[in-house]
Amino acid sequence: MVILDPEGSVVLDEATDRVPGRMMHTHPQPQGLMAFVHGGNDRLYVLLWEQYGPDPWRIWRLSTGEELPEVLPGELMPQVEKVRRFLREARELRGTELSLLHWWVNDYRDFSMGYCPQGGTFALVRPGGAPLWVLECPRDYTVRYDERADDRLECLVNDHGAILDVATEGRFSLWFVQQEQRVDFRAVRDPETIGAWRVEETGRSDFAPSGPHLAPPPPGIELERVARARLNSSELLDPGPAKVDHLGRVLIQDLGTGTVHVFDREGRCLFSCEPDPADVEHMTSIGRIAVSREGGVFVEIEERGWGHIPLRYLRFSPGGSRMGPVDLGDGWVVFQPGTDQRWIADTYGWEITLVDAENRNRERILRRADGRWLENIWDCAAGPDGSLLVLDGEGKSDLVLYDPQGAALEVIPLPDAISKFRVALSRDWIWVGGSGPGGTLLRRSDGSMRGFAAGPTERRIPPWTFGFSPDGRELWGIEGKALTLHRFALPDE
Repeated sequence: MVILDPEGSVVLDEATDRVPGRMMHTHPQPQGLMAFVHGGNDRLYVLLWEQYGPDPWRIWRLSTGEELPEVLPGELMPQVEKVRRFLREARELRGTELSLLHWWVNDYRDFSMGYCPQGGTFALVRPGGAPLWVLECPRDYTVRYDERADDRLECLVNDHGAILDVATEGRFSLWFVQQEQRVDFRAVRDPETIGAWRVEETGRSDFAPSGPHLAPPPPGIELERVARARLNSSELLDPGPAKVDHLGRVLIQDLGTGTVHVFDREGRCLFSCEPDPADVEHMTSIGRIAVSREGGVFVEIEERGWGHIPLRYLRFSPGGSRMGPVDLGDGWVVFQPGTDQRWIADTYGWEITLVDAENRNRERILRRADGRWLENIWDCAAGPDGSLLVLDGEGKSDLVLYDPQGAALEVIPLPDAISKFRVALSRDWIWVGGSGPGGTLLRRSDGSMRGFAAGPTERRIPPWTFGFSPDGRELWGIEGKALTLHRFALPDE
């Protein structure tokens, strides 16, 4: 932790050594969850996450850097058996020494819906964490028997926060989600009792959060299907991961054998990339296919951790000959179509590296164009000029664009209401979607979005994979289980 005074002099510069977590696949401990400054009581609070036991606050004086005794705010709250609270927000109540806390509450006493109800608890606490006012909002984040709606409410509360305003001395506003209201309160000292406070409700008004992530689904667009081709291969029995590459080829991997079958746009099988039996035996994952500038095929064969980070790829020549395992860097590999450079996305460390043909790091990307850190990389794709598109976000998702040298260009917020798990990039268009027969098309020239569905097909079952034709004039959809390539004409500018 570092504290600087108004002149920039160092008041505190303290580092805490971490130790390995006691649970598999967890970050080293301690891990900081949030920090907030309370100028009124001259304190900096840092909430730590503990794998076992209550989460403590570490506290420092802002003016001197002196560390004060830790407190356990969760232990000081009223305890209810089988009810768990998780601190989500903490704010200074201006003009007082009090802090306003918002806890997320899981009520494990009721599993009648198949999952526990969720709600909120708000509390005003003293500098040492002891509550003097508690407001329970049980089940406020629960839509009964609708788990998907519950998930959406959780994203709304996480993204927007339920503490709406603390700008005025002694006053604060909260979001009552089920009632869709902003509720205003005032905290005043009790003149009859030393150290006591009274909290009064002062008003209510309608409230619903707004913003680009909360926009409704975009209007639909109907695309002309210009061709539908059966992918002809008697040896492809269990279709898995698929890809449309920059050379206009369709690649599909067989989940059973690990072989990648390569087709042209007419559905003819050009060749197959067949691994050795030992390669398949040692595959820990089948999930990513990368294609180099000249058409070499790289297949993920080993990964690590919950972040699913590829460690090694199996390389094949542009004609399908096996060339053996190769280390390309820890992460998803996306080659720049016009160069020998490649992007490496580390989905565990949330960073991207641009690497040249000699394996030298040319650029390391940690931030987006809006200055925020990359938070959670879901997918990435290269454009025909070597630029990079990243699907990033935790809870809410954004598209993040970088130029071919790694300079951040733009951040495009995505509505929560659309499916977003995979992306594709052309000169004029962006596609974002999931594994179903459709997605969202975004025109790069004006940012307009349109929903797209592939329309009636033989089976319409996932997985589907989408990409753009080499000239960018068509959107191609690979219907994996039906072994069919669907080609759709994109609108002219």
